[in-house]
Amino acid sequence: MDDLLFRKCLEGFEFVPEDMKYLEILNYQGQEPKCHDSEVHKLSIHDLDNFLHRKGVFASPTLDGVTNGIRLVIQDDVQGATAFNHNVMSFAEPHYVSLVSSMNLPPQAVESSSVVGPFFWWGLCRDPADKENKFLQLVFRKSDVRWKGTSRGWEMALSYSFRAKITSGYVRGTKSAGIIDIMESLSAACAKEVAVHPLLLPLLMLEAGLAPTTEINQRQIRDRLRDLESAMGGDRYNMAPAEGYGPETDIMLDKINRELADLQCKVMWKRPQVWQGAVGRLKDATGCFWERLSDQDREIKGLEDLQATIQRRLDFASVRLDGLESYIQVSLERLDIQREVMNSFISQRESRLSLSIAAQQQRLAQLAGRESTSMKTLTLLGAVFLPSALVSSIFGMSFFDFVDENGGSVSSRVWIYFAICIPLTAVIVGTWWTVDRRRLKQASAEVSDQEMSRLEGRIMKAIRRRTGARVMSEGAHVVHSDELRRQEYAGFEKVDVRGGKRARMLERVMPWRQRGVGASEDGV
Repeated sequence: MDDLLFRKCLEGFEFVPEDMKYLEILNYQGQEPKCHDSEVHKLSIHDLDNFLHRKGVFASPTLDGVTNGIRLVIQDDVQGATAFNHNVMSFAEPHYVSLVSSMNLPPQAVESSSVVGPFFWWGLCRDPADKENKFLQLVFRKSDVRWKGTSRGWEMALSYSFRAKITSGYVRGTKSAGIIDIMESLSAACAKEVAVHPLLLPLLMLEAGLAPTTEINQRQIRDRLRDLESAMGGDRYNMAPAEGYGPETDIMLDKINRELADLQCKVMWKRPQVWQGAVGRLKDATGCFWERLSDQDREIKGLEDLQATIQRRLDFASVRLDGLESYIQVSLERLDIQREVMNSFISQRESRLSLSIAAQQQRLAQLAGRESTSMKTLTLLGAVFLPSALVSSIFGMSFFDFVDENGGSVSSRVWIYFAICIPLTAVIVGTWWTVDRRRLKQASAEVSDQEMSRLEGRIMKAIRRRTGARVMSEGAHVVHSDELRRQEYAGFEKVDVRGGKRARMLERVMPWRQRGVGASEDGV
């Protein structure tokens, strides 16, 4: 059944060959066991079949005296951009089929190309040609599928023969996976312990995945979280700063949400519970391996100590992951609290801003009402007196002569009046209309920016005074000079906007507050 599914699964695979290497470590019995070879060497595609079937230069003098060993095909610098995508294999199809069949590797490895996160599986099987020959098969894989257009990760498929006492398989990964360093550690461990344990390589890969950088990153994230909590008015860290610690700075309110989102993404990176499952299954595989060994095989020099070391390391990793998970959970809860605090600040700012805008709109409406009443009065007076003034001014000009004995006369040059007045009136009205439109357009933009900045600054100043938070809006700036630490003031900064000058309100710092010594964080 497994072979049928294996062949069916390979039909949809894309095969992208990569450069290969090999590692072979064989320990022989005797008074002083020695390693046959413990270095990684290049392996051409033409020599792969000889290595798998131990032919040619790879033929061993004899396997009768081998106590244990490991034989690996390695791809430690996979270059393909899609190497760890679904249904992609970095071996040619016939070579991969030969690799799986000759080393009795788990055929389920091809089905793990779509798994996410750390994946570890193990199982026991029998050799179809020899039912008494049992194998412990392992698949260990971690791939991020695609990151900025490039896949990355690592994968291994191993098989341990209880009869031959040799671990066989392949390991492949990108350069960032550190396969080269892991192979060096494996060679050094095998040379020191003499014995070769089938779970030793998976343990080394696990240790590389659980490097101390994860805990260090979580501590750095917690430091940034404390700064946010202190800036938003928390009194928990009301203590004297250590020597060399820089001055506390205010944080832009508009940037806090982005900071919280960035911290939450980093906190959730490499979540411990996904690795905890792999550690648990590694423990089960280690126990199964030891139970299946015969009493004679358990007497191999160094194997029992290596078994105990692997179990201790797995227990230690499990405890580390438990502590890290608790630490991350506390960080996530505190991030949620700070997000609620930030939302409350924003709500207060928005509500106060809306109230201030409404109050100003009411004052503007009252002012507009008074101006409208005045204009109505002026319009009424103009409607009453302007007609008579126009008639008297026209007939008072020298173009008309009402004293004439013939009943009055009109000069033939009266057209001069209209030729001058009409264009002059048009020029004056057009100039006024253009200047007024430009002034209103500029004033509307300037008043909007200035008023919003001024209102926002006043609101944030009130919130800072009431809550003690070191949070300010985008238009606010903190003054750190000794002369201005005890006063609050607002100033204007001239900035160029599309060639023109605009005034932007700058909200200044709260009075300098001396912080006393408070309780520590109690180790959280």
